[in-house]
Amino acid sequence: QWMTKNCAKSCRQCECVDVARASVMITDSQFPLTKGQDLAELQNVVSDDAAKLNQVASELVAASRVSPDDLSAVANNFANAYSNVINHSMMLAGATKDPELQSEVIVQLKNCQTSTNKLLS
Repeated sequence: QWMTKNCAKSCRQCECVDVARASVMITDSQFPLTKGQDLAELQNVVSDDAAKLNQVASELVAASRVSPDDLSAVANNFANAYSNVINHSMMLAGATKDPELQSEVIVQLKNCQTSTNKLLS
């Protein structure tokens, strides 16, 4: 329970607006522009973002057990990493122009969103 209460408090203090915006992007199937990146570049960015999100999620769990002082900074890092994964994944999906692939990406991102909600609740 300590983690839940403190994580939620810290998340409110950080950039949870990023998490909410990213969630809206998934729900509304918003595909941002790619900024000139090709599919291979976007795939690499998404892969790097996902690795960073996994790392920061582990740090968030660890910080929740140790120090509430560290929790706010780690929660902020988590929110930023989550937002990056969603944003770049949606860019990648939009760049493909393949509706089936876009739908598959959205399903996977919704799974990520569910896991994030469980972690932060």
